[in-house]
Amino acid sequence: MDTSPGTDADFEVAATFVEEPSIDELNTAIVECLEGSEREDEIVAQQMQQALEEGQLDKVSDMIEEALENHSEEQDEDRQEEEDDFDAYEEDTV
Repeated sequence: MDTSPGTDADFEVAATFVEEPSIDELNTAIVECLEGSEREDEIVAQQMQQALEEGQLDKVSDMIEEALENHSEEQDEDRQEEEDDFDAYEEDTV
């Protein structure tokens, strides 16, 4: 849930407690949540490693390289246009 100022966050309470959980139960739930996140991170890392080994990430690398080259070419063209525009003005003489 996004609780940052200026957001109109809607949320729903999933459940309420009949009895308030103890501090130990809360701590256990927090640890389980963190351990779950670590397991998810490990799974993602294994999948990324497998994709890398199978060459699946080469396509992504090629796409990024192509995008960077296109961006660089566009910047070069923009710079050239600016220089041409600047050269169009003659120097004032007194």
